[in-house]
Amino acid sequence: MKRMHDQIAKNKDLIPEVMEIMSFGVPSGSVDLIIPKGVHYPPPSSLELACLLDVKPGESVLELGCGSGLIAITAAFLGARRVVATDISPLALESAARNALLNGLEDIISFYEGGWYEALPEYDRGPFETIIAIPPQTPGPSTFGPRYGGMNGTDHLFSVIDGAPDHIEPGRGILLILAVSLADPGSVMTRLKERFLDVNVIKETKRYFYPEDYNSLQRGLFDYLLALRRDGKAQFTEGGEGKWFFRNFFIRARGVRGK
Repeated sequence: MKRMHDQIAKNKDLIPEVMEIMSFGVPSGSVDLIIPKGVHYPPPSSLELACLLDVKPGESVLELGCGSGLIAITAAFLGARRVVATDISPLALESAARNALLNGLEDIISFYEGGWYEALPEYDRGPFETIIAIPPQTPGPSTFGPRYGGMNGTDHLFSVIDGAPDHIEPGRGILLILAVSLADPGSVMTRLKERFLDVNVIKETKRYFYPEDYNSLQRGLFDYLLALRRDGKAQFTEGGEGKWFFRNFFIRARGVRGK
C-alpha cells in the first residue's frame, strides 16, 4: 500500500507542461484534470456519476478505483472534510494525486494503491459517509484486460457491495455505484438488497456500442454476451444500423442490514 502524497512533492512544477489541462463541469464548479498517456479519459458515465454526488460538508468519502481523480476531486469540492481514493494502477494514482494538487486539494484527498478495500491501511479504513465505485464489469469466458469483470461481469461489483458494510457509516452511510445491464443486473440488485435496506436506481442512461467493440477485446466476445442475454444474465437491445445498446444504472444504497 502506498500513500501517493508521500511520493509526490507539493509544487506545481510536477505538472507536465506538454499536457493539456481539461476542465469538467460539475455541480460544485469546474474540475481541472491532466490525463497523461496510459490513464483512461473519464467516460461520460463518470461525469454523470460525479454530478449525482450529494456529499454534505464535513463528510468523509471513499472512492474505489479513482482513475484520474474526477469523482474524488468533485467530492472534495462539495465540502467533504476528507476523501480517500484507491486504484490498482500506480500511473492512475500518480495522475489523480497531481490533479488533486492542481485543484488545491492535496491536503484533503489521500491516495492508496491496491484493489478495492484491501488498499486501505489500518489507520484509514473508515467508516465513511459515502462510498463510490465504478468497477470493471464486462463479462467474458476468460480474462482479457482491465475491463474484465468475471464470467457474468459481477465479480468486482460483488466485492464492492459485500465489503461496503464494514466500511460505511451505520444508518446514514451511502453506497453509490454504476452497474451496467451487461453484468447480470438482477443478481446485482438482489445482492444490494441483501446488504442494504434501501436500494434505488436514481438515474438510467443508454450506452451504444457495436459488436466489434467487444470482439476487439476478445474473439467471439459478442457471441458470449448474446448467450448471456439468452440466459437472462445480460440485458442489451438492438439500436439499429448495426448498433446495440445496454443501460447504465446509477444506484444508491443506504441502511446497512444488521448494523
